[in-house]
Amino acid sequence: MPPFWKKDNAEITQENESHPTMTKMRILIIKLKHIGDTLLMTPTFRWLREEYPDAVIDVVIRSGTESVLAGNPDISNIFLVARPETKKRSWHDLKSNIQTAFRIVTSPRYDYAFDLSNSDRAKQLVLLSRARVRGINDWNAKLGIKRKLFNAFSSFPWRDCHQVEKDFRTVTDIMGRQAKPGPLVMLSLTAPSEIENALPDIQLDKPYAVFHPTSRWIYKQWDHHRWIELVTWLQKEMGLQVVLSVGPDTREIEYASRIVQACNGVVSTGGQLTLPQIAALLQKAHLFVGIDTAVMHLSAAMQAPTIALFGANNENNWKPWRCHHRLVLGDCSCKRNNKLICDKSRIFPCMESISVEQVIEDIEMLLGD
Repeated sequence: MPPFWKKDNAEITQENESHPTMTKMRILIIKLKHIGDTLLMTPTFRWLREEYPDAVIDVVIRSGTESVLAGNPDISNIFLVARPETKKRSWHDLKSNIQTAFRIVTSPRYDYAFDLSNSDRAKQLVLLSRARVRGINDWNAKLGIKRKLFNAFSSFPWRDCHQVEKDFRTVTDIMGRQAKPGPLVMLSLTAPSEIENALPDIQLDKPYAVFHPTSRWIYKQWDHHRWIELVTWLQKEMGLQVVLSVGPDTREIEYASRIVQACNGVVSTGGQLTLPQIAALLQKAHLFVGIDTAVMHLSAAMQAPTIALFGANNENNWKPWRCHHRLVLGDCSCKRNNKLICDKSRIFPCMESISVEQVIEDIEMLLGD
């Protein structure tokens, strides 16, 4: 089967092959998305570090997403720009934008710069990098006039492929290499005592499950009564303790509190744990059950057995990457018709169509495996 990179890259590929031992290569990766998107780049960083151990590998990401890259040995420098949520931005975000642009402009010229988010700001930073090779995926040919900002392209057809593969192939295709992405990389620098102090009511030396029932997007959630029923079954039939992983948003904390109040022995993190701390919690978990969120990807990174509930989002793009998991899919007419028509201010019908019995069946199969 022919490679997916286009003829535009032929000259670049030939040049790479003629300099296989190139040292101190400078590579810039830009992806201005959310926390989960940032974590999904880590297999690409790992491959780059293995291929080019002496390279400078810099990354530009949104402020607030950097904790999932903390301590990552594959990255040289992390540059931040404004956070994803427009309403939460302040003058600090403007300052970050200016500082990052200045550091890129004044740094030595990059050999490669990649836009993995296909955003206007990312394209501006690619230009500022003065990179010899400026790469992006243009499989669906939607760049238009903006295509002229780049000189190397991947045409990997990512529509029904995982986001990890899209990022990875954008880089490897343009660099003229053939490889496969490995697992996610997330280093937890959290001492066990921190988790014990934060969750004194859970015996971490005994089997426990972590549930993540909430999201900043309401339409992804599952009805809290079903979480209550699932918790009750898990405690009775599996004898597992249950920890609710919750973000810092007030609405999410209140949602989790309804489950805690209805169940005995359930503990909520109450939005108090950092992502590295949640990763440490997941590392020892007997089971993870959650909806499509960044914490689901954290669970995959920590290799926890994972049950993921999916509604309208394409599970092929966002399912847990390279960990033992099972998907519970809601019947979704929007997905079948490739057109979202439901009200995003409420739980989607496809999520409501998922029964507790479906989830229980998949838990039994996952743990049985």
